[in-house]
Amino acid sequence: MNEKGYGGVEAEYIRRYHKHEPADHQCSSLLIKHIRAPIHPVWSLVRRFDQPQKYKPFVSRCVVQGNLEIGSLREVDVKSGLPATTSTERLELLDDNEHILRFRIVGGDHRLKNYSSIISLHPEIIDGRPGTMVIESFVVDVPEGNTKDETCYFVEALIKCNLKSLADVSEQLAVWSLVRRFDQPQKYKPFVSRCVVQGNLEIGSLREVDVKSGLPATTSTERLELLDDNEHILRFRIVGGDHRLKNYSSIISSILRS
Repeated sequence: MNEKGYGGVEAEYIRRYHKHEPADHQCSSLLIKHIRAPIHPVWSLVRRFDQPQKYKPFVSRCVVQGNLEIGSLREVDVKSGLPATTSTERLELLDDNEHILRFRIVGGDHRLKNYSSIISLHPEIIDGRPGTMVIESFVVDVPEGNTKDETCYFVEALIKCNLKSLADVSEQLAVWSLVRRFDQPQKYKPFVSRCVVQGNLEIGSLREVDVKSGLPATTSTERLELLDDNEHILRFRIVGGDHRLKNYSSIISSILRS
């Protein structure tokens, strides 16, 4: 494995969690991605061995028979544009405490023979906010007619696409996790000092908001009109309070970047 260029905590994570012993006819490498989202939304995507299409752009369909457990097999259909159509993959490790997933390709129509992958997640701070370091490593046979460098370059290109998509989707989920909390707008709205919602959070719920000094307002009564966790849309209307925003209605949507 090529660990050149990695030091400190990265090198320690690689040493501890990414142990491969490639044979002479194999190649091995790793990539690191820093994601501006807490570890929870990132891991919620990675751990879904049964739904890799949630963030892997080249997967069109995935089927797992039975319960998800160590040894489970997934049948993956690959989108056109790659030198593959299907892949059969076995789950070998799923650690929710250490945030590690390991799988092995055991069949399918492709050239990645004896492919084994480890992906690990590690919390970090990025620009003062919670972030996640993702490390993904692999070992695979070098196909006949290809060099080790050519094989590593191809696999690394696929992983880079997957990790970029993982970052995009995770960051969207992190934003939505804040926006959807109609009962806690102070988590991201700097002028809100306090918010109270009576009863369960549901369509029609009212929140009583206290506004910090410095604005021409002290309180605001707001009604939740839409909360769509599938489309990531929230709509609310101001229905009372001490302010000048009469008949104010707002729609917030969190849209995944393409």
